[in-house]
Amino acid sequence: MRAYDRLTESAAIYTTSDPDSATVPSSMRQYDLARILVDELNALGLENVHVDENGIVYGWLSATPDRKSTRLNSSHT
Repeated sequence: MRAYDRLTESAAIYTTSDPDSATVPSSMRQYDLARILVDELNALGLENVHVDENGIVYGWLSATPDRKSTRLNSSHT
């Protein structure tokens, strides 16, 4: 899948926040995008990919030899 196809698919996911909510994320539907991101990062080979209770997606990208590894995270969805 091309990057713009992936972007279009992600943009179509209903993730509107709930202005009356006091939680983060403000609606359960925002987890829908987070779960998709987790699946995509796993498919790309990242390790320890997960979404936390605040809807933040984390993943570990192993470095090439002699380089530092990097932890990736998204802003909350």
